[in-house]
Amino acid sequence: MSSTTDNKGATNASGHPKLVPKVPVPSDIQISQDVVNEIGLLPIETVAKEAGITADEVFPWGISKAKISLDVRDRLADSPNGNYVVVTGINPTPLGEGK
Repeated sequence: MSSTTDNKGATNASGHPKLVPKVPVPSDIQISQDVVNEIGLLPIETVAKEAGITADEVFPWGISKAKISLDVRDRLADSPNGNYVVVTGINPTPLGEGK
């Protein structure tokens, strides 16, 4: 298994290790496991704070995930455009189909 963070010491703007694309692209579960094993699981409050989201706009669902209030969109409307990322998942049935 090759490392998700092959360039040791290189960091992004938040100070976290830079991620390096892999070829061929690993499965979703492999990516998730590599990040957790090599970088560690960041508390969602830390991630939100680094993204400029206030504590009252974050609704934690455990240590590593949360729902974010749409008020953030209104509050940051005059800020320069960034990236909007939608992350979703679905659990397959035993037959491999989605629910």
